Amino acid sequence: GMIDAVIATRLASLRGLKQGKSEAAEPEPVEPVSDGVVTKTLAELTPTTAAMVRLQQLTGMRPGEVCRMRADEIDRRGEIWIYSPSRHKTKHRGKSRIIPLGPKCQEILIPLLIGVTGFVFLPSQALE
Repeated sequence: GMIDAVIATRLASLRGLKQGKSEAAEPEPVEPVSDGVVTKTLAELTPTTAAMVRLQQLTGMRPGEVCRMRADEIDRRGEIWIYSPSRHKTKHRGKSRIIPLGPKCQEILIPLLIGVTGFVFLPSQALE
């Protein structure tokens, strides 16, 4: 509602710029945060939030995946647990997402999974 519908249609039909094919400046690559910064940050976080960050650091999970992690999506039958999120970035493309959870991840998760069948991380836990 902020611009004319004709302009919106024209903008939607534009093709994106291709890398190296225009005079537009190329963005700097986004690098991962150093382990030192993560370690310093963990000391300032609540235990629940710190557990979430440590899991991301160990697994490469996206923030949304760790936030939506559910106990019933973790297969704990083997030596390496498997987390298969029901929602993930490439699901709409028919791709599956399998996240192995080794001993360090299990150590983080075991106390959080006691008596839990739904979401592993709850906002109320993070505030406590």
